[in-house]
Amino acid sequence: MSDDPPSIRLRTGRSNDVVLPVPAHGWRNPRVMNGRVLPLNLDRLRENELLRERGRGALRPLGVGRNGVDRRKPVLILIHGIDGDPINMQPFVNCFEKSRFQLYILCYDDHGRRTKKNGDDLARELVTLKQRFTTSSEVAIIGHSLGGIVTRRALNTLCGSRQLGLYQRITFLAVDTPWHGYPGPSDSGISGFFMDLARPFMADGYEDMRAESTLFQGDSGADNSADRVGLGDVDLPAHVRVHYAFAQRGDVAQDYMEEMRPLLGQLLRHFSQAHPIEGSAQLINFYKALRSASAWPMLAASSRQLAAMQQLSTAYILQQLLLHFPRFAGGHTTVLRDAALQGHAKRLLAAS
Repeated sequence: MSDDPPSIRLRTGRSNDVVLPVPAHGWRNPRVMNGRVLPLNLDRLRENELLRERGRGALRPLGVGRNGVDRRKPVLILIHGIDGDPINMQPFVNCFEKSRFQLYILCYDDHGRRTKKNGDDLARELVTLKQRFTTSSEVAIIGHSLGGIVTRRALNTLCGSRQLGLYQRITFLAVDTPWHGYPGPSDSGISGFFMDLARPFMADGYEDMRAESTLFQGDSGADNSADRVGLGDVDLPAHVRVHYAFAQRGDVAQDYMEEMRPLLGQLLRHFSQAHPIEGSAQLINFYKALRSASAWPMLAASSRQLAAMQQLSTAYILQQLLLHFPRFAGGHTTVLRDAALQGHAKRLLAAS
């Protein structure tokens, strides 16, 4: 493989076109979001050099040349996961490069900055984008792994500040996002004391991902509404469409089937007898995430209808969960390269 930098060919209309190397961090342009157009090839980006002041996340447009950004197109934002890099989202750049969307990526410090703060950074960037850099009222977001949590936090924050209405249509696809969180001490009671002792030794990016953290469980004493309730407890408005897809192998994030199977019996009782969902914080977090998806009302309605006829079974519920929350070939990161997943994303964004 050549080590030469990628290049672009400028059409001059003459016999000899001009071939120019592509700068690693693209082209400066003060008229675009955050002043720079990044190249469509993400493999040479150094994400830490593309953050905003004090390590804040930055939305960066992708294009060819300094004038390669179309303000009129609907926006599609790609967000990688924890310990990830923008290059992880290259398959989706290739997939949507020639689509109706203007592509953006979120550059953010997934490891050294709290997930709450990254989500709030994205919320601010979405407001700035709409107010200054796009004339479209449609935005789509594909978030992989932690990118899904960051996106949901941003949507919650905008909902609390009543700024979600800046966009008339929002489509969100989360790919293999660990909605359950991981085991660990809570932020309250005696567990909170031990968490305070452990916090200096824990990467900031992992702190909010505990199933019993205030990000998932909420903090009743918080000043803003996004913090007072848990991640899955905010009711998003109808113009926000939420979709989930998962990997078939849980090689990094937990296989979501591990959370789904113990939930099946509870869902059977819930739809049949209105029995509340009970269990671990991880199971409840996962249930709340499913309940927040746009497909949930249809799943719940059909399940209650069968329950009324005493025909509802866990097999039917599992079938419906796999239909509405599909799995695609690959593991946690390799799933992004699956052509079926990319086709699924195209259909969702075309229908939105």
